[in-house]
Amino acid sequence: MKRLRRVAVVTGVTALLWPALGAATLEDQVKAAFLLNFAKFVEWPEGTFEHVRQPVTLCVWAGAETVEVIEAALRGKTVGTRPLRVVGMESPDAHCDMVYLRGDRDDVMRRFGALEAPGVLSVYETEERLPAGVIRFFIDERKVRFEVDLDAAERQRLVISSKLLRVARIAP
Repeated sequence: MKRLRRVAVVTGVTALLWPALGAATLEDQVKAAFLLNFAKFVEWPEGTFEHVRQPVTLCVWAGAETVEVIEAALRGKTVGTRPLRVVGMESPDAHCDMVYLRGDRDDVMRRFGALEAPGVLSVYETEERLPAGVIRFFIDERKVRFEVDLDAAERQRLVISSKLLRVARIAP
């Protein structure tokens, strides 16, 4: 009964806030949830983190509003024992364990070139698949979907869980 009440309250609040949130904000919140789950289902190369409580740093390069929405949605979240830290990616030399890049092809490719490698989980959003990125968001039938490039993951020495791969589209 308590669970049913909780669901009703969450549904009611969401219904009230839906028009105020706007489609772009809601889409960014959905992508934030995906980003958290990507981090939970990826193994970074040994030695990436110095200790078990070192944060996983997610750098976001997608505009200030998107950074704020993603940071708010992921505040207080963890990846295993590690806190998840979200930062705006103002400079290409920021240390990032994970990046989310949105923009035109050339901007995203330039950012890929500036990332430390190996060991960076790159998530991006462009019209076309790029060879440097590990996970690409795309919209299909008005839903956020993603595809995984296993070759790019291997180059980054990332191991992606079969659980994540089962729900992904695998890039050719």
